[in-house]
Amino acid sequence: MNKEFNSLLKRTRQYTDNVSEERLKKAFDFAEKVYDGQERISGDSVFQHTIETAKILTTLKVDEETLIAAILHEVPEYSNKHYKRIESEFGKEVAVLVSAYEKMGTINTSGNAGEMETLRKMALVMAKDLRVVLIKLSDRLNNLQTLEKLDKDFQKEMARETLDIYVPLSSRLGVYSLRSMLEDLCFRYLNEIEYRNIQAQLKVLGKKKKNAIEDIKKAVDDFLKSKKIEASVAGRYKNTYSIYKKLKKKGRSSIDDIHDIFAIRIILPTKYNDNGEEKVGDLYELIGYFHNQWKPLPGRFKDYVGFPKPNGYRSLHTTIIGLAPHSHKEPVEIQIRTEKMHEEAEYGIAAHWLYKESKGSSTKVKNEQDLVSKQRAQLDWIQSLAKLSMHLEGETNEETMKDLKVDLFQDRIFVFTPQGEVKDLPQGSTPIDFAYSVHSDVGNRCTLAKVNGSVVPLNYELQNGEIVEIMTYPNSSPKLEWLSFAKTSGARGKIKTFFRSFDQDRNFKEGKALLNKKLEQIGKPKLDPKLTILKNFNGEVNSFKKREEIVKQVGSGSVLASSIIKKIYTPEEIFGSVRKESVKKTKIRIEKESDLGKYIVVGGEKGLPVRIAKCCKPSFGQPISAFITRGKAISIHKKECPIYKMSDLDRRITAKWVDSANDDTLNVTFIVETDPNMQIMREVTKQVNKKMATIMNFHIAKRNSEAIYWQLQIEITDFTQFSDILNNISSVNGVHSVKKMA
Repeated sequence: MNKEFNSLLKRTRQYTDNVSEERLKKAFDFAEKVYDGQERISGDSVFQHTIETAKILTTLKVDEETLIAAILHEVPEYSNKHYKRIESEFGKEVAVLVSAYEKMGTINTSGNAGEMETLRKMALVMAKDLRVVLIKLSDRLNNLQTLEKLDKDFQKEMARETLDIYVPLSSRLGVYSLRSMLEDLCFRYLNEIEYRNIQAQLKVLGKKKKNAIEDIKKAVDDFLKSKKIEASVAGRYKNTYSIYKKLKKKGRSSIDDIHDIFAIRIILPTKYNDNGEEKVGDLYELIGYFHNQWKPLPGRFKDYVGFPKPNGYRSLHTTIIGLAPHSHKEPVEIQIRTEKMHEEAEYGIAAHWLYKESKGSSTKVKNEQDLVSKQRAQLDWIQSLAKLSMHLEGETNEETMKDLKVDLFQDRIFVFTPQGEVKDLPQGSTPIDFAYSVHSDVGNRCTLAKVNGSVVPLNYELQNGEIVEIMTYPNSSPKLEWLSFAKTSGARGKIKTFFRSFDQDRNFKEGKALLNKKLEQIGKPKLDPKLTILKNFNGEVNSFKKREEIVKQVGSGSVLASSIIKKIYTPEEIFGSVRKESVKKTKIRIEKESDLGKYIVVGGEKGLPVRIAKCCKPSFGQPISAFITRGKAISIHKKECPIYKMSDLDRRITAKWVDSANDDTLNVTFIVETDPNMQIMREVTKQVNKKMATIMNFHIAKRNSEAIYWQLQIEITDFTQFSDILNNISSVNGVHSVKKMA
């Protein structure tokens, strides 16, 4: 067995020297003795299984205690005095990990009660120590790797259970390296024919595209060298299960019909500023270079740096055309990230706090405060799950179970004061909502907000588990702009009450300033002394006194400036020819459900097999959205359907009726003037994403020593969204101005 031990030790030495060879060998020998002669139902030895589990964990660069606990995690099955024995031999920390693993018990997902109990156990164990869950995920992966000799029904049962619980869990923790392997193994056991079909297609595609892929990588390498940019470049195919999901989503069977199964990943060195904060400006600058050199595919730019996924995944994604001679007609996905972001994507939660030191500068923690804040936020999220799970003990109904899913709280969020008090707020709430939930005076005197120790804009969208601190100043007062992003009725009401107490002259000045700002942003003349544009307003001929009153209402917060502008100018007067040609709404009679695909566009594709959701039964022309069910069917819901709003975000997708009135979209180009700091674009794109708009393209139009002028092409649906985007971008520190391009 020395060969097995040496293999495990070698794996740990590849990422750290902080593992005791003597202690690891002691655990190895202890386990070998306890497991002696014991076999699992697969026919493999229990000892070999625990060593393979530990090897999987080395890919996550876990610490010594986790490795030893993994080797010993089956000991309770074969020793009555396991806790005391393990504690005396290896210390309390290892004993607690093994004990916590044992308490998770056997998973049972048959019916709501079984799944509910499983999720409760998961939440409670996670709250104590996340390392236990990583052991469980690694254990499950090795279980799937050794299923070949077992009954087909058992294989399917374990695979289905893994997809239902462990894959979402690995995704929420950001452990993509494990998630991909779990998904592919589950897919293999649940649908072997489709699995082998895609594998065969990938093999053929690899041979057919080998030269083209090499050309693409060389073109990227040469391009980076021409810009004197240091980076590593790699190409990769997406995993088999994700390709299968893409095919089903588009209603296709050949991988030749989808263009984003191959991606080029560009990894830049991690850089930090003087405060120890990660610099990301180089990422935006590089993607701007790509967009200037090659044609970007509209709507395919994804900013997960400024707007990370819930599990913390950060990267910039874009898709471009014309990158290499042999595939000039094929789009190529480009992913750009730093070394730190790449490690976080690969190792997920382990990259943050399961180890603090490793070989190579790329994996050393540069900012201890950043590490602690991320750890604290994640732990608070998990502890909130544990508290909820204890309150829900004995509950088995479906609605309650949804509240305990790992990817929870899609309609509500839970955030914390620095003292640990929980605040329950609607999803999309900002620090302003939080401040007013604490006290009216805190809201009225709010000047600055910190989330997990870092300063954020006041329109920052709060996330589950974050710790929010509000800085106040005695002479501060609310701003009318807060009404454009305050989410709660309580906050909005208190802001309006404050401004109604102003004197009339001040309200008039505030209202005039807000209206002029909005007019300038849409390229219209400012208010003249007679307020002429308000003379014929809202179907009435208004006297000058009435016009003044309208301006005062804006200044008092009673009416939003954007709503006034919307009544003055028609969409055609504001947007001109940028509106896409729309077709008059027509009444269509759909004879049978099998024809629905002809009249519904899902994710940009028409003709997919769809069905109408029975919970809300949307009819032609109503705003709709789609949901990919577990059976891979596409279910069409009303956009405001309560059931849809409770569904898994990862399986939602856009949908609209063909030739219906709500097909209208607007392509608007914004000019954003910012400080000469590439970092600002991170926050700008985040603010656009917050309003569910699609960035079609962006690039640097002009730059000098004092400013950068960015040109953003954005697809929006209406004036309200347009106005909200203007407000959001304007609020970003370092943005000088933003307006619609004439």
